[in-house]
Amino acid sequence: MPTRSVSHQGRAAPGLPELNQGDHPPDSLPERFSEASDTLEAPAVLRSPSPGASPSSPPQAGDAGFASSKLDRFRLREAHRPLAHSKNQRKCGRVRIQSDVEVSRRLDPDKGGAHYHGLVRCGSWSACPVCSAAIAARRGQEIEEAIRKHLESGGEVLMVTVTLRHHKGHSFRELMEVLNDSWRYMKAGGSWQGGKRRRDGTRRMGWKERIGYVGAISGTEATYGNTHGWHPHKHVLFFLEKPIPVEVLQAFLRFLRERWEKRVSGHHGLPAPSREHGVNIVRGENAARYLAKMGLGREMTGIQQKEGRSGNLTPFQLLGKWADEQDQEARKKWEEWTEVMHGKTQLFWSQGLRARLLPDTEELTDEEIVEGEEGPEELVAVIPGVVWDKIRDRSNVPAEILVAADVGGKAARVLVQGIIARELYHKDRPLVVSPRASPC
Repeated sequence: MPTRSVSHQGRAAPGLPELNQGDHPPDSLPERFSEASDTLEAPAVLRSPSPGASPSSPPQAGDAGFASSKLDRFRLREAHRPLAHSKNQRKCGRVRIQSDVEVSRRLDPDKGGAHYHGLVRCGSWSACPVCSAAIAARRGQEIEEAIRKHLESGGEVLMVTVTLRHHKGHSFRELMEVLNDSWRYMKAGGSWQGGKRRRDGTRRMGWKERIGYVGAISGTEATYGNTHGWHPHKHVLFFLEKPIPVEVLQAFLRFLRERWEKRVSGHHGLPAPSREHGVNIVRGENAARYLAKMGLGREMTGIQQKEGRSGNLTPFQLLGKWADEQDQEARKKWEEWTEVMHGKTQLFWSQGLRARLLPDTEELTDEEIVEGEEGPEELVAVIPGVVWDKIRDRSNVPAEILVAADVGGKAARVLVQGIIARELYHKDRPLVVSPRASPC
């Protein structure tokens, strides 16, 4: 099957019946479609996993868990569409930017599997479940690579987590303002930067110098609970020149806790953070393993997708609650989240850190990630615009096409053909799901 490195607009994938606008009027059935849809059987990968099942490792393209998560993301995007703050979010994955829509599959399963070309993509990490997944995968790979290279060079990585004490009466915007301002305060002033040089040539050493600070990557997470309301907290990876002694680490932790409490409580008037949870540090390789366990740095990049703690819900889980149960409180909180985070940066790398650790990795914007190509691809299908416009709003169909394309090879082409034929001509005849091997 051919690989894709440039646009194939206007070309049908090999083995896929042509769907040109003038060939078959919408009310007629191409013979090849009729034959395919009569006999087509989907492989077991298209079946959803049993309720409560959780894979032991992150799902990849072709796994049932991967298919289920893709269907869920598309479903949640449809739930968000009427609530979206921008036109691009309302158009994302639906409106064409070229005459035909291409279905391609990345050959490397770690790169995300099947996807569309030729559609608007919003590139929102905070509001779009589909774009967020692609962005999280790329950002997570960058973070893990940065950690690996820094540790291999003899450096150390600390993960610092800061949280706030809060109650349900605090708005999300208010808590985010306190969180961000208090973190800026942590790294300002002489105690962190160091004092000015005295007349005798000496100067007070700040914590930045004492710990051998190289740079940091920071990201923010938030969950919501019915008891205590919003719970935002910040994760910051500190990259240090070399491992520091335990006594220095303990003193640094005391410094962070005292300074955090001074700003959060003394300046902003929030309840004093607890010593156990206000500021925490995970050390060295533990931080790298922690990120890996969350799936490509998901603790910092896919943070809105992971399970909330203590019964709390992540923002995307709030969206799911609205989509599944029409829960008005969940909708209100989801809209609060998207309003506050709209246009905000998901991750922040300190100046010069990326160039030092990832000199050969191209820095992409979120929009470039969702639009770009990650390695070689195979072209599975080309869907003419007139056909796409007829099937794009039908429940689960855009996601089903991608799940079918993830199978790869001739089977993917036949499955995609059958789904399109079903929707155009046999909407009352569902695609047969069978555990038998897919057609080749």
